[in-house]
Amino acid sequence: MAHWKILLLFLAFIPSHALALTISNDKSWPALFGGKPTQYEISLLGLANAQVSIHWELSVKGRILSSGQGRADLDRDGLGVVQLTLAAPKLTPSAVVSGQLSVVVFEKGNPDSIAHKKIALNIYGQDVLWAERQALGSRRIQLFDPSQATVKAFQSLKLPYNQISKSQLLNAASPGLIVIGAGLALDDVRGLTPVLLELARTGQAVVILQPVSGTFPLYDSPDLTHMPTAMSLSDHFPLPLLRGLTWPELNSTLTYRLIPSYSDSGAEVEVKPETPTGWSWLQLDYSGSGGRLIVCAFPLIERIDESPVPQIVLARLLANENL
Repeated sequence: MAHWKILLLFLAFIPSHALALTISNDKSWPALFGGKPTQYEISLLGLANAQVSIHWELSVKGRILSSGQGRADLDRDGLGVVQLTLAAPKLTPSAVVSGQLSVVVFEKGNPDSIAHKKIALNIYGQDVLWAERQALGSRRIQLFDPSQATVKAFQSLKLPYNQISKSQLLNAASPGLIVIGAGLALDDVRGLTPVLLELARTGQAVVILQPVSGTFPLYDSPDLTHMPTAMSLSDHFPLPLLRGLTWPELNSTLTYRLIPSYSDSGAEVEVKPETPTGWSWLQLDYSGSGGRLIVCAFPLIERIDESPVPQIVLARLLANENL
């Protein structure tokens, strides 16, 4: 432990040209739950086949909550991945505190080859969304979820919602925010996408969470009367949803992408799995009616229990009327 503290003390005096190692945390969440061990991944880049030692501390205002050390072997490209097990004490349900993860990595037998990184990590109590529930109640969420995965997530998070049937959805009998649960093959529900587009065109808000397949006919040429007044495709969440947060480059079991196509007869957006190109966010706005349709291909429900971040982003998505 004394050697570890001496390393931290002298890091500021190491010249930048001596740093042959780099540390990245691009694939890890920027927040964790107190009272729950969390796997935190760091990526290393250094000399080919090098052996490195790792020391880390998780602290809040100088108080060490957990710490550890280990070793790793870099591959022939100088790459390595290390899993840290972080632990923080259980907090009151609605609490949040600012923590810091300090990581030091150095190459075996080469004291000049050293890297360090200080990472800000917020630590939350188990009830992340206590402040958002009142706003969500006014949205009158109408949830259509054949797979029940989103129902389970909403119940776990105590989000207010009303579950609707296929008949209620297709007959447009449910005023409020229409939410389509994750994991649905949209074209398997006959008439679904035209109904959702018509609901948005006539003034309702529609959110589709991570569909696994489906096609959205945006308009038919030369009839442009149903064309949205604005359309955006993005590979990032809108800034209001990520305010103060970051969404890491997650490894996912299956990635779905939104692929637009245009022709003389019109335009459409198709959901495809395992596609290296494409987008993760589609937003259609209809300024005349105030309606909106959003397709979110990010794995919010799939990752809902891994970190406070997907829970917060989901609540902001459902509550925000001005994306």
